[in-house]
Amino acid sequence: MSKSAIAAYGVGAHNNVPVDLVVASKTNPRKTFDKKADADLAASIKAKGLIQRVIVRPRMDQLEIVAGERRWRAHLAAKLKTINVDVVELSDEEVLETQIVENDQRKDVHFLEQARGYVELARTRNMTAEQIAERVGREPSRVARLLRLGVGLSPKMDAKCFDGTITEAKAMEICRLQPKDQESIDRWVLERGVGELRNYIEREFLLDLHKAAFSKSDDKLVPAVGSCDACPKRVGNQPLLFPEVKKTDTCTDRTCFNGKIEADVKQKLAAAPELIQVTTEHSNRGKTGVVYVSEYGGGDARFMEAKAAKSDPTVKKCLIIDGAKAGQVAYVTTKKPKAAVDSWQAKQREQSKKQKLERSINYAIVEAIAAKVKANATKPADNMAALATWLENRSWDTSEQIYKLMGWEWKNNHGENQLKRVAALSPDDRARLMVVLTYVGDVQYLHGGRKKLDAGAKRWGVNVAAIEKPLREAAKPKGKAKGAANANKKKKGGK
Repeated sequence: MSKSAIAAYGVGAHNNVPVDLVVASKTNPRKTFDKKADADLAASIKAKGLIQRVIVRPRMDQLEIVAGERRWRAHLAAKLKTINVDVVELSDEEVLETQIVENDQRKDVHFLEQARGYVELARTRNMTAEQIAERVGREPSRVARLLRLGVGLSPKMDAKCFDGTITEAKAMEICRLQPKDQESIDRWVLERGVGELRNYIEREFLLDLHKAAFSKSDDKLVPAVGSCDACPKRVGNQPLLFPEVKKTDTCTDRTCFNGKIEADVKQKLAAAPELIQVTTEHSNRGKTGVVYVSEYGGGDARFMEAKAAKSDPTVKKCLIIDGAKAGQVAYVTTKKPKAAVDSWQAKQREQSKKQKLERSINYAIVEAIAAKVKANATKPADNMAALATWLENRSWDTSEQIYKLMGWEWKNNHGENQLKRVAALSPDDRARLMVVLTYVGDVQYLHGGRKKLDAGAKRWGVNVAAIEKPLREAAKPKGKAKGAANANKKKKGGK
């Protein structure tokens, strides 16, 4: 089609325009379309005609779509020869803005395409998040996150968004991290709720700058990245992206944070080479020139108060080179009070012994409940799909307990088809699994008591005292048990 032919279509409405004269716009952020919905639209247009015209503009020797690409695609699918259009005169910037606003008003536009539209608008028209928000009628914080979403997702997470594995709400949380950190998020976390994902990210990836030993205002520590105070990866400098994070002195880039720690440690050692290098990481124990300090006893040295250096020549100034306190100057001594270390270790052994006893009692109670609950006691809701879901959503620290109580071989098997496993169980074993999944929390988490387990035992007529007493008696040291028996004999007048 020649330019002269295009000139025949001036600004305004035109009917029966050759459909092959119209072309899609390369700037339209929307790239994905629902094939079934498009087929339905094509059938509707073929049967009833086009209700809303396609908006186009003259472009070289064609008419470029500004809005209405789905309707045009439907015409092609229905093999219609002509289409009704509205011709407008718009600049490239105006076309992009119109496309973004039009897409923003539709429910079927993918959130990533919406995000990339905002990014393109910010780039071509130099608009801020607040300006875009005002133009499209959105909250500035949402637009800011969509802008980040449009450029911040790693290729792997990007693909997961389009295949439906990751929802928009989860993508909003993930995009705040650096691409490398996004790739390291455990799969089981992605399968959990948004709240759990957010907590995981804050716990594992967001770093407290307030606790860092290096200066946040030093722009020369790592010249390539500048100071933390002015960094866009500091939460306080991106309030629209992190509205719920209260600590503004928080870093979102672990690689940069750790790089500054290393640079700070090197700088301090260069300035004071006499400092003893101390590691608190057991994996670094034995490195040349490094002293291992355990805060729990059993290390090669122990931390001391600064004032102790005045009276004790064994107390030396040191620099912690790794761990949560990396870069901090402290004092250590290699002289360890053996009694204190032995006392700590004895307490640990005693605590471990008590936990083992409590857990064995709880195991026995679960076993007793499971023995009473048979297949015919389960309710309709306790079906195979529900059991499989509970099993899939178990936490890592309860998994081993579940397998042990069920008599299964323990292995790290996240991602296994649990529905298939449950389907292979006998009805009585399914009932047992229901009991195990219900009470495994009391077996694993001893600090919370066993209220749920005791209530279950009462419901099913399990005598907890009869289970508990012999196990506690068996756990007592033999000497003490013998002494107690002799004392009882004396009370009764025995020899």
